[in-house]
Amino acid sequence: MYEESADSKDRKRIENNNRGGQFGGQGGEGEVHRDLKERIAAEPSNVLEEDGLHLIKIEFPFVCTGDRIDVLLRDKDRKFVAVEVEVECDPYHLAGALQCMKYRAMLAYYFERPLAEVRRILVAHNIAPKVKARCDAFEIETIMVARPT
Repeated sequence: MYEESADSKDRKRIENNNRGGQFGGQGGEGEVHRDLKERIAAEPSNVLEEDGLHLIKIEFPFVCTGDRIDVLLRDKDRKFVAVEVEVECDPYHLAGALQCMKYRAMLAYYFERPLAEVRRILVAHNIAPKVKARCDAFEIETIMVARPT
């Protein structure tokens, strides 16, 4: 783990990362994607069924690249948790898992953390077994969240 004094540096980086830049605004996400993302951000521990999760930022931007993590959390061990939200992951779905892999590396580099201190979770209403198996092979956590009734 990293030292407690790092928290103030983390806050400063988050603050600085949200200023200016050429990229901004919401992506081309649909209503179902947005609703799922907002549910996770509002109640991460409840929706993802893991105690100790708390929100850092919804739509965490990497201003220098234009990338945005759907939801950035911290867990009870103070690890960063990048959450990539998809609606459905059919057997040929690649984007969500690749985003998770990219965001882990970007967060580790940006916050000067070992890769072991950055988790990534692919969340969708449905994840095909083939996608889950591939994610498992690359240590990407997968969570299926039921649609609201």
